[in-house]
Amino acid sequence: MEDKKYVIGDFKQNSWRPKESQQLTFVVTQDCNLRCKYCYMVKNDKNTMSFDVAKETIDYFIDNKETLFIRDYIILDFIGGEALLEIKLIDQIVDYFRLATYKKKSKWFGRFRINVQSNGLLFDNEDFQKFIRKNRNLVSVGITIDGTKEKHDLQRVFPNGEGSYDIVERNYKKAMQQGIVGGTKVTFGREDLRYLKESIIHLWSMGIEDVPANVVYENVWKEGDDVIYQEQLIALADYIVDNALWDRYNTSFFYDNLGFKITDEMLMQAVCGTGRMYCVDAKGDLYNCVRFMDYSLNGKPSKKIGDIYYGIDLDKVRPLQTLFPKYLSEQKCMDCKVSMGCTYCAGNNYDESDNDTLYYRSTATCNMHKARVRANNYLWARLYNEHSIKRSVRLRQEFFMYFILSSECVNYCQFQPSDTMEVMEPEKLLEGLRYAFDNFYQPVFVHSADSQQWLENLLADETYGDLLAAELKRHVVRHIMKYEKGKQQKDTIYVIDETSNQPDKELDAPVIFNFNACNIENLADAVRKILPFTSRININLLGVDNNFDLVRYGEQLKILNDILLEYIIKQQPREIRQLTDRIFTKKMNNCFAGEKNITLAPDGKFYFCPAFYFNKNLKLDFEKNRKLAFLSSAPACDNCDAYHCDRCLYRNYLGTGELNTPTRMQCKIAQMEKKCSVELLEMLKEKNISGFQNFLLPESDYGDPLEKLTKGSSMVSGSLL
Repeated sequence: MEDKKYVIGDFKQNSWRPKESQQLTFVVTQDCNLRCKYCYMVKNDKNTMSFDVAKETIDYFIDNKETLFIRDYIILDFIGGEALLEIKLIDQIVDYFRLATYKKKSKWFGRFRINVQSNGLLFDNEDFQKFIRKNRNLVSVGITIDGTKEKHDLQRVFPNGEGSYDIVERNYKKAMQQGIVGGTKVTFGREDLRYLKESIIHLWSMGIEDVPANVVYENVWKEGDDVIYQEQLIALADYIVDNALWDRYNTSFFYDNLGFKITDEMLMQAVCGTGRMYCVDAKGDLYNCVRFMDYSLNGKPSKKIGDIYYGIDLDKVRPLQTLFPKYLSEQKCMDCKVSMGCTYCAGNNYDESDNDTLYYRSTATCNMHKARVRANNYLWARLYNEHSIKRSVRLRQEFFMYFILSSECVNYCQFQPSDTMEVMEPEKLLEGLRYAFDNFYQPVFVHSADSQQWLENLLADETYGDLLAAELKRHVVRHIMKYEKGKQQKDTIYVIDETSNQPDKELDAPVIFNFNACNIENLADAVRKILPFTSRININLLGVDNNFDLVRYGEQLKILNDILLEYIIKQQPREIRQLTDRIFTKKMNNCFAGEKNITLAPDGKFYFCPAFYFNKNLKLDFEKNRKLAFLSSAPACDNCDAYHCDRCLYRNYLGTGELNTPTRMQCKIAQMEKKCSVELLEMLKEKNISGFQNFLLPESDYGDPLEKLTKGSSMVSGSLL
């Protein structure tokens, strides 16, 4: 694997100086020699650009470069219709651009490239071949070949209905030989989804190693299309893994950052170049891109931003610069577990809006995106499980589904396993794994002493073995189990008790350390013994009540601060959740039981967390009360900056009678931990430890957040004085 080019998902777009260049698009004609069935453009042979309009365009942008362009390099992009119908005009435009940039001493002189989008039919035309020779090493051609002959000819047809594959394939191969082809762009509609797998494989077999592809954004999709899409992508994923092709070929259908929730930063970023591009039509009208022109719109008037004669109206550009997902999306999109990588077309959004606004987001491809994510998760699960290949993305999974395999499972939180034996039935396990896959949860198996053997027996079972193996193939499963010397496996969090075996060699895994609150004065010494063997410890304090000795707890945390500092100075960093998490987190980050994480118990029911399953006296309906588990429904927690806090729903409910309201002791513990985190950060800065100088934790009075929230409010008597 040392000589691999990339792992699939590390997609390299064919672009020139992507961080230094901007694009100026000339729609040289709206006419086309094909009538592709999925095309959104209206054909019009009268709307062809004149050379005078092209010259005016070049002069305008050269003269206003400093105002309109923030880059020193430019890409001259030519599209149609079919751009090569006007190759002589394109040749004139490029010649004039060279001359004008030279005469006006523009920074663009010698700093440009030429991109031509074509259906490929006229590639071998002598005029275009002369153009290529004349502009050697400057020209890139994007030729659309849609896959197999059957798939291509289903959509990309001549006006008489005949397919265009044979001509396009011949010309595409010629472009590859000349080294100027800028790749292809494959589009799938409803009618040709069933050809997806074989089409991508066919293009790879032609020598096209990187295949950008997508389904159409328009609102054409029907019930069941997402199922076909998912089946085709999973079949393609199997082909990739079974033939070890992940480091040879690529397609944008698979991407390593798919399957995660979009970050707050990306909610404030446009999904394409909207607001930073310019496109000119035959009349000299200027647009953000071709999708805002009248021949690309079905139900809306064109949305121009100016023209080459009177210039760009910068006020018209302002809305285009803020078309961020945060301001376009419905709440269901904001809440979606897999919103990362869910793209859209700003022009199509405008076209489909019911109130003629740019600030609208079409959700027509929602189910198609989710189907793609499931297939993408499947591919990466196979790569990881069978070849130990991880995604390169730094994003972390946020949504987990805990499987209590038996009622004798290890205690890793605020619950006591049951004495009554109850084992998850195989049907419930399979059903749960299917639910996790369909709903984008990562499974976490909570083990008992004999659950590993139980799983092995189940995999060998004639009835359930193949079914379970097929389900596990689709997941990267994490495990929680009690630590035992000599037994380690990947993707495992180990639970260590005060009385259990202590590790004697390094663990490639974090540790949950169960510690009884009544022994709090011994906490630091106990943690000190475990830290040499793990990079991270989550202290699980058991038996905390209203008499918990908070002062002694603070003293122990300060000792742990000194211990952590020693490790960091030796460049052997360690994490203790209660102390280090608050330094690195920018928002609430805890178990999110019921909101991001759910638990499937042996009885086949969902619970907020294991504690609610094991306490049989709590008759709390999961679905009816689930909204109360959300951070947004917890007034004290939603207004608190102790982001590392446990925020334990179970303790909430036992103490206050409500899921969303913490006890005073929980808040006091969290504030004490935050105070010690601030002190740890100050120690790190005083020692000039690299990497910590830019961290900042706000000072506070470390009081009860609920009291601060209600401060100033008063209870008004019903009587009148």
